[in-house]
Amino acid sequence: MPQFLQNRESLFGFILQCTLAVMLFELAATYSFYAFDVLLILLAALFLLVLFDRARYGGTAFIRDLVGRFGGFWMIPLMLLLYIIIDLVSVTYSVVPHLGFDKYKVVVLMLFLSACVLLYVDNLQKLRTILLTFGLASAFTALFTIVNYLFFHIYPVYYTMRLTLRTDYNVFASTLLLGLLCIFYLFVTTERTLRTCVLFVLDASLTLAVLFLSASRRIFLMLPFILGFWVCIYLVKSKSVRGVLSAIAVVLAVSTLFCFGTLGMQNYMRKQYLKYGSVGPTGSGGTSEGSAAERYETVCEGDFLSKRELIWKIAWDEFKGFTATQKFIGRGFAYDIALYDNVNNEQLSKEYANLQGEKGLLSAHNFILADLLDGGYMKAAIGIFMVGLLVWACFTLAFQSFATAAIYGNLLAVVVLNNLVSNRYGLLYDKFFYLFAVMMLLHLRYLRTHRKELFGS
Repeated sequence: MPQFLQNRESLFGFILQCTLAVMLFELAATYSFYAFDVLLILLAALFLLVLFDRARYGGTAFIRDLVGRFGGFWMIPLMLLLYIIIDLVSVTYSVVPHLGFDKYKVVVLMLFLSACVLLYVDNLQKLRTILLTFGLASAFTALFTIVNYLFFHIYPVYYTMRLTLRTDYNVFASTLLLGLLCIFYLFVTTERTLRTCVLFVLDASLTLAVLFLSASRRIFLMLPFILGFWVCIYLVKSKSVRGVLSAIAVVLAVSTLFCFGTLGMQNYMRKQYLKYGSVGPTGSGGTSEGSAAERYETVCEGDFLSKRELIWKIAWDEFKGFTATQKFIGRGFAYDIALYDNVNNEQLSKEYANLQGEKGLLSAHNFILADLLDGGYMKAAIGIFMVGLLVWACFTLAFQSFATAAIYGNLLAVVVLNNLVSNRYGLLYDKFFYLFAVMMLLHLRYLRTHRKELFGS
């Protein structure tokens, strides 16, 4: 390939990584002062140039290579396409078709970014670079969150007793967790020098402290299983006695820094609460709140899903009242949102009194229920089948590399679980669903290629 094309592709890769990093930050913080928009324009221009260059110099071989990057799992992009078509058709008989604009801004964006990843990645190292990009962006966001709370207040401080850059602290915490998982995988699958161990300890302890102080109960429930799982993988991959002792030292160091950092930050936040109340130092708060510890006590009491159960019951009762035709094709796009604008439920009004009757804010908070209400059995079946194909691809990947299958399994599990308890517009609205699905298929393809090169078959 000519040198100028290599330089152009390197620039394309760099801008893609910057765009994905800023996307993660913007998702955690709601806005990035137009940095994401500027990067998207540059990325779109470079994407077209690189695509033209590849097609011009590669011809049909490039097209065959691009198609082969799905790792043999053709059915997944086909099911996604069918899923999108059914969703678009449902707009035609929706009572709130105008909501489609908000959703499909994200869908088109993520299809474009997925296409960029598909075009850019042609080896395993580039996949690791993208995972590192997410990991570093998550670490930066965690550090920025603390600095923003303590000093600069560039972003509003919405809660005095919680750490988050946006009012929806669940989205904030989930985004950071996904980036931290990428760091876990990279750390246990690379050569562990003293420098990498120190950097990992600092990153993991800082991000875990921010996650804990975000007061996201779903993340609080996930973390013990995730951490235990990756500690086991770390110990197994350490192999030698020295490696195991080193792993134990790293785990203890992370735990110690996490405890001291969390306790210190909690004490400072209590002082801020006594001084400012729920309004906070920037005057942007005012939301009723409790500390992270108080929020987590509701998990032990078993009532943390009480609101969700109410919402789900209303959705399921509504679906059971559908006609046979409606059960098959649903009531149209975003009916899972429109439903709650018209339902007469005294308990729902009481639980969500803070919404003050504003419409369009509640939804089914479960992608399966949303699919049933919007597109009936047809759409829900395709969505579940698509997720099942991804699970099967993950199992296939495990035969190539268990640690690699573990990271994509973890990432997609967090995404799917989030969409089962907190969802708006279904799986298609989740930005990470697209990216991690494409990256898993690419990893499967290039691991197979790598094995063939090693064994010559």
